[in-house]
Amino acid sequence: MRAKNYRIGQVIYEEMTIYACCSLVPKENVMFEYIEVEYEDGRRKFFYEDEQEFEHFEKNFESKRFTSYHEFWTTSEEAVEKRGSLSLKYYVRRPKECYEKVILADKLNELETMAQEGQVIRLDNRITEYGHYAISAE
Repeated sequence: MRAKNYRIGQVIYEEMTIYACCSLVPKENVMFEYIEVEYEDGRRKFFYEDEQEFEHFEKNFESKRFTSYHEFWTTSEEAVEKRGSLSLKYYVRRPKECYEKVILADKLNELETMAQEGQVIRLDNRITEYGHYAISAE
């Protein structure tokens, strides 16, 4: 499978949100970092390095899953969970095979080399404030 494009994703601490829109975020203010790769067949894969922060980010997102969307955890496909008379909408989770633990610097070097050779396109970074996720996939 051939990569089409990629981007770096960063989950930052809340107090850094006002700075993230305008400049690069200092590493010490990044709680979790990942690389998202989209392949020509439309599949997406997410590469990360920090297992502990992966689990922390997952627990936080999971606690808000009925009101949140985040491309790292969910597809844009909507589903409904029935709880008695309640119908709770949520976005379908990505399968576990979408995630791979790697050394991020190595993966980034590989992708940057491919970008320089015109084989893949680098997209703008995606910055997310920890605990504050989009409410829709749009």
